[in-house]
Amino acid sequence: MVLKEPTPPATPARPGLKIAIGLLVAFAALRVGGLDLLFDPIGWWLCLLGVGDLKPGSKAGWLALGMAVLSVVALFEGDAAQGTSYSAFWLGYAAGALVTLWAVVDVAIRYIRPSGDHYDVTLLDALRWAVVGAGAVALLAESGYAWLGEVAVIAMYCALALLVVILWRLRA
Repeated sequence: MVLKEPTPPATPARPGLKIAIGLLVAFAALRVGGLDLLFDPIGWWLCLLGVGDLKPGSKAGWLALGMAVLSVVALFEGDAAQGTSYSAFWLGYAAGALVTLWAVVDVAIRYIRPSGDHYDVTLLDALRWAVVGAGAVALLAESGYAWLGEVAVIAMYCALALLVVILWRLRA
């Protein structure tokens, strides 16, 4: 008779990894023939799952769920650009995405802060400020209230890329 050790339970994916992939899918666009291959509702759902692992029932989870529902509605809204400015729905959607990003990253920061990893906490906090700040300026530029809209969009996506990399490598 051969005794075998019991197989360890399957470990779920790291919450930081779920959040990183979710934000990447939700904010990035890979278009082929006008069709976005990165399905935004799946990205927000992954954020919801990651936040649920870190802090179940949090407001960030509810925001991610709301953005998942809104992104399904956005699929039927059609093309975002109407001439040179966005419609009110798309401005609201983009603002909601920035608020949700802030809340989701806040949950990750609050989760890793007790571990004493002050470098990652400070970096995540600075990057979420950069993403949301540059995104807000880009939204104002799309509405005609600010200038340098393209610069703000580039800055937002650069900060978002760094934020995703930091979340990706977290041990959370």
